[in-house]
Amino acid sequence: MLNSHLITASSDGSMASWDISTGLAEMFSGSNGHSSQIQSMSLVDEYVITVGIDDLCVVSSVNELKHLTSMKLPSQPRCVQSVESKCLLIVVSCLEHMVLLELRNQCLVLLDQLEISLDFSTMSISRNLSLVVVGSQKLGTTSFHITPNQKLNRLSLVNATNTAPEVVAFSPNGEILATAEQDRSINLFSKIDCYMEPTNHLNL
Repeated sequence: MLNSHLITASSDGSMASWDISTGLAEMFSGSNGHSSQIQSMSLVDEYVITVGIDDLCVVSSVNELKHLTSMKLPSQPRCVQSVESKCLLIVVSCLEHMVLLELRNQCLVLLDQLEISLDFSTMSISRNLSLVVVGSQKLGTTSFHITPNQKLNRLSLVNATNTAPEVVAFSPNGEILATAEQDRSINLFSKIDCYMEPTNHLNL
């Protein structure tokens, strides 16, 4: 939800902005939109970033209800996250790649990509320290650091499990990572020097 509007996406690639006070919807438009199902969405400021099974990353304006730009990705994307500091950075986990993009003058620019087999994945970013944690079906839980020169550097997780978590999410201050596992347990990690050390474990 952004500015009292709910953004939704459908299996045919269309997107809508819903006014939660009236229940009315307006559709996004533009030639840079998706042609098929949208897999993941990220909201930052006035932008909504989406990835779909058409292998596209699309940036759309919430204020203008317009698809601004798009880029073809090297393999099918599964999850997208975004973070804004000096610029708008976009991280995409794909079936066979990790991709780092920047929105520059309303165009997407490829900053870095790593060829790494992730298969199905979920992802979260610690916005204050540029740490990306990915829950991968093939690799379990792994992490990447966005370096000062805007490259992706793979790191290790202390005592990480080999199973793929269903969901990973950082706390609002970026200091704690929670992973929800397939066995209905929740693991909490604290961040130390861009590595992750487990601090608690909870079974539900």
